[in-house]
Amino acid sequence: MSDDFYERRRHGGGSSVTLAPLHVEGRHFKTSDGLIYKGFHVSAFRSLELYLNGKFSELAVWHDWLHSLGITGQRVFAHHNPGHDKFDPRDYDHYYERLGDYFGWIAGEGFRVHFTALLGAVPGFDPFLTFNEQQWHLDKCAALIKGTPHLLEFVNEGEDNNEADYVFKLEPFKGVLNCRTRYWYFTPEEAAAQLDWTTLHPERKDPDNVVRQMRGLNELTMQSGKPIIAGEPEQIERMRADQQAPYTALALMFGEAMTLHGAWESLQQCRMPTGEALAGCQDAAIIVKSGIIPPECSDWDYSRDEASALKYPGPHVVQHHYQMSNGSTAIVGITEPHQAYPHEAVSGWRIVEDLGCVVQLQR
Repeated sequence: MSDDFYERRRHGGGSSVTLAPLHVEGRHFKTSDGLIYKGFHVSAFRSLELYLNGKFSELAVWHDWLHSLGITGQRVFAHHNPGHDKFDPRDYDHYYERLGDYFGWIAGEGFRVHFTALLGAVPGFDPFLTFNEQQWHLDKCAALIKGTPHLLEFVNEGEDNNEADYVFKLEPFKGVLNCRTRYWYFTPEEAAAQLDWTTLHPERKDPDNVVRQMRGLNELTMQSGKPIIAGEPEQIERMRADQQAPYTALALMFGEAMTLHGAWESLQQCRMPTGEALAGCQDAAIIVKSGIIPPECSDWDYSRDEASALKYPGPHVVQHHYQMSNGSTAIVGITEPHQAYPHEAVSGWRIVEDLGCVVQLQR
């Protein structure tokens, strides 16, 4: 590709993409024309850093691959500490002015940004350690995000270091879709203090049952009544390739966006993975592009296992399957093992589409 190509992409040139801001209605993100936004996101923590450092050829290759998968959004960090290749806003002239440029540029590239403004608050490493510093930084970021198609997450993991003292005291912003921090360890009162939307980092300590952990999206969004994103699931390198498709299916059944999350050496660095990790990304893309999961699915009624519209003839053992149904249509997500076991509809239902790990039925 020519340097002229990269220059045009740097300034958003040659792109016909126009992304409008989202708003929240119930458990959904919606566009101005009332359509539900179901996001297919990716961890791209270093995207802003690469932009500020002029690495446009790397970003062009990265974006081409994301578009081939159908990715609609990227989770991007405002900074990170030396343990992960130091990126400190204080090292950049006009950081906030250029951050505003970045938000416009990446929207022109066709991507929404799930922007995480604060990280670990580690003394000696991170730039924003006091409450006033954190609120000041958030004020700056929110002003730049307002009116854009992007989402603002205050803090990556709010229990880290001193952020536990501040996260629920940080002020929200009008005209910006705000989320405080990951939603997992909080009391019901703290959950109610979440803002426009929520994000879950599903449990990642049980490789054999990792797919099942995505059911937490359904449990938590029923509690909050707000849209929820699978913001930082298990890393693709720690999963089998055949786990990523059912993982993605459950995320879109129960929530409003799935994030492909990889190791620091791959997706987090805005680099395409290899081997089984790459195959897993491609399998996830098949689920998303199929359209098998209706956008309104997370509003439907939940059931599981024998209460669903699917059954397994023969001596097979399937750990669990989860269903969302509106009475006439049912979506069943099958946890592992899945493709190897034949399944069929119970009486009164018929299978209309079957992707192995997710099945649509009607009656």
